[in-house]
Amino acid sequence: MRDLIQEAERTVSAARACRRRRNAFGMIRRMTPKAGRTDGQSARSQPGRAVESMGRSWCCGLVAIVLGGMTANGHADLLAGWSFNGIDPLASVFAADEGLGEIDPAGSGDALDFFAGTTMNSLPDWSAGESMGFRGDDAEGGSFVINAWPAPGIGLPAEQLVVSFAARRSATGCDFVRVDQWWNGGWSGVGFVTIGTEWGTHQLKISDAAPFADAMAFRVTMSGSTGGQGTVRFDNLMLHGTPVPAPGSIALLGVGGILSATRRRAVH
Repeated sequence: MRDLIQEAERTVSAARACRRRRNAFGMIRRMTPKAGRTDGQSARSQPGRAVESMGRSWCCGLVAIVLGGMTANGHADLLAGWSFNGIDPLASVFAADEGLGEIDPAGSGDALDFFAGTTMNSLPDWSAGESMGFRGDDAEGGSFVINAWPAPGIGLPAEQLVVSFAARRSATGCDFVRVDQWWNGGWSGVGFVTIGTEWGTHQLKISDAAPFADAMAFRVTMSGSTGGQGTVRFDNLMLHGTPVPAPGSIALLGVGGILSATRRRAVH
């Protein structure tokens, strides 16, 4: 079963990566002026299309420059965060409340449940609300996968990555949580935490995302239960990091937009 889940995760990840690469290449193609046109259909003969194309070029350049400015400040940003408040329990994945990401609980079988939450590790406007929990025999050895995207459609490396969450267990619930990161085609250990019977906050530093990684994936696995009805709960899960463009990539995108617009102005 675990092999099937991992294969599904790889398939979904590959499909997303392919789609986002196509988006990125499409953006770059739109930024690049078409040369060698001899059919009389020049930008000057189609002013509306020229203005639209120029707008796209400037927009791409501006977005690139803004991204560069945002990541130059050197502080860790919230890439994705989950409060677990108001989640549809029948949903196959849980979208992030902040940032871009999703949680897939398929690896926990029928153990998924929701309990009262906490404000520990939460954002200021999040209420205690609910927490994501796991109960029963399926919780032992069960897992959930966290996916996050630093820059959809472009893909950027990210550094200073930290995953944090609040957690607690019942007296017989899982007291050991292991976190793995998807790395070079397999799961690589990041670290583990011990869960107590009262709410506590935990955090782990994780490896920087590889250059132009389209998505980052992490797996949380639970173990150590001593009873068939024990529970473990997670709340206010956060992934912090700093999206960082590869050297020169953002600058080149920005210059590409400016040069494209300049060339199109020269046609008039």
